[in-house]
Amino acid sequence: MAYMPTFEIASLSIRSLKDFQDTKLAEQVFQEINKAGKDFIPDIYGESEPLKLKYDTVDPAPLIRLWADERDGTADAQCSFAGAEILMEKRKKPKTSYQMYWQKSQQAKFNFFIFTVSIDYLRDEENLRRFMELGDRLLILLEPVQSNIWNKMLPEWSRPINFRVRHPELAWINYFGRPYIDLFGREKLLSAPCFRTFEIGEDLIGLQMTEDLFQPIPSDVRDAVKKHLGEDAFVEEGKWYRMYKTGRVPAFDFSNVLFDPSKPIEEPQIRMRQKKE
Repeated sequence: MAYMPTFEIASLSIRSLKDFQDTKLAEQVFQEINKAGKDFIPDIYGESEPLKLKYDTVDPAPLIRLWADERDGTADAQCSFAGAEILMEKRKKPKTSYQMYWQKSQQAKFNFFIFTVSIDYLRDEENLRRFMELGDRLLILLEPVQSNIWNKMLPEWSRPINFRVRHPELAWINYFGRPYIDLFGREKLLSAPCFRTFEIGEDLIGLQMTEDLFQPIPSDVRDAVKKHLGEDAFVEEGKWYRMYKTGRVPAFDFSNVLFDPSKPIEEPQIRMRQKKE
């Protein structure tokens, strides 16, 4: 079995088909982070490591412009591409980080936003509650297709995923957006046999597998949820999407992440090495 890396963090990972090229959305995200308090406010940011720019709670305008890709886009426009990536970190305890990435091309790709915090910090119930509350507010703003919370001390978090083939392994909390609600049905999701199910607005349903973030998820709990919703929509335990050619998946709408929605989606091409004559 391949080595799976683990990290002493918990993460909220959000995958969305919302249009992220939006200054208002960026402003709202940074407002929610700033309101969450000093434990969650980053110190520095940038497009890649090493991060050198100071995060400013008073004047977020440069960061908002970076999020919305409001720069000279002439070259990108000629290549039918736009996009942005932002990394933000709080390096003092508790170590907190954010990663946002979106692109507009002709390929069917999800935008994503990842929020991570040191796992030891979350052992305090109040800290865990605050992490979850900020997460809920980010979920409402970013309108995920799918999202989850993983304890990344558990190795199965790192398996490759492809939502167009099958849903990946079930995490501690799994959030199902509108495409999955349409696929499985609201009542089916809310009646799933796990620790608890809940709704965040009309378009997001959460399935919390167990009570304790810090304990491994029993196989029988995951199996019961997969059987309840339909096993053909999920990877089997210990497997990932590359072991499947088909599966039951939602009808994803990629129009907001295409550079030109009037043109067809371009599937990635596998280049075969040519034989020498």
